[in-house]
Amino acid sequence: MAEGPQRRGHVARGLSDGFSQALELVVVPVLFGLLGALADRWLGSGPVLMLTLAFVGFLGSCLAAYYRYDARMREHEAARLQRGRPRP
Repeated sequence: MAEGPQRRGHVARGLSDGFSQALELVVVPVLFGLLGALADRWLGSGPVLMLTLAFVGFLGSCLAAYYRYDARMREHEAARLQRGRPRP
């Protein structure tokens, strides 16, 4: 395992990625919900658009996190195969 500055950089990147993903999972649905609330107020309807857009924002954030994870795992597997380490 890497020691020193290289390891610290790896840990810092992981913390930064985790924080940005957590923030994305919260902020996107809230912003979509606020947009839906404004549209509901403008149209004079109930909270239908607010709830719908908040759900769409949450679903989009979850899908983005899944595809980001899938891409990273594919990169990780490709790197393992290049190093000649078979999957356990």
